Amino acid sequence: MVLLRPDAARSADLSATVDALRHEDRDHATVVVEPGDDATRGAWRHLGSVLDKFVKSGVTTVRLVWAGAAAERPGRTAPARRISDDWGLAVVAPAGPVVVVPGGSLFAPTGPGGLGGWWRLEPGSDPRPLGLRHPLPVWEDAAALLASDAVERHVVVSVPAGVQIRRAEPLPGGAADIGAFIPVDRDRLTVVVGAPGHVRVTARGAGRTADPAAAPRPVRRAARPR
Repeated sequence: MVLLRPDAARSADLSATVDALRHEDRDHATVVVEPGDDATRGAWRHLGSVLDKFVKSGVTTVRLVWAGAAAERPGRTAPARRISDDWGLAVVAPAGPVVVVPGGSLFAPTGPGGLGGWWRLEPGSDPRPLGLRHPLPVWEDAAALLASDAVERHVVVSVPAGVQIRRAEPLPGGAADIGAFIPVDRDRLTVVVGAPGHVRVTARGAGRTADPAAAPRPVRRAARPR
């Protein structure tokens, strides 16, 4: 793993991620790039030599923890595409923001402009969507089924550990989004009911998602309510 331009606070935030990704395949490598324009310019000054070393050592896939690295923008090639084509590597990267979750997993929610999720890019091929979470949990598809659901003034939103059911209203100012602080269980999807400062979720609003008998079969197999 290579961490480009970390500051002390960010390094502490990423320590669990480093531990979680340490036992990856020998032909895989991870590069973490600090957000911000200055960091981006500095990252490209060093990234080329790092990638050259990866190629010489037999690395075939790079996990790029760099917010928006898979997103194509007018007049700018996506960093993940540039790396894939110029160095001949497969690249796994987010199209939007990245959230480091307790326990070390990574979550790429939809950000401004509707861009989000993890994508796999290979030389000369179209990007392939992987999901919102990385490493991919076994219940990723089940979470996608639930996140499209909504019942009686409630919403079902994706959170790192699974989904959260809450009232369809903005979170109160300064309220913590508890869904972002629950570690991911790669074998079990978590259903978070309610949010701090919100009106209580009704039984009808929570029923289809939180009630195993009413949920689709893939969700019944994966879910664990909280």
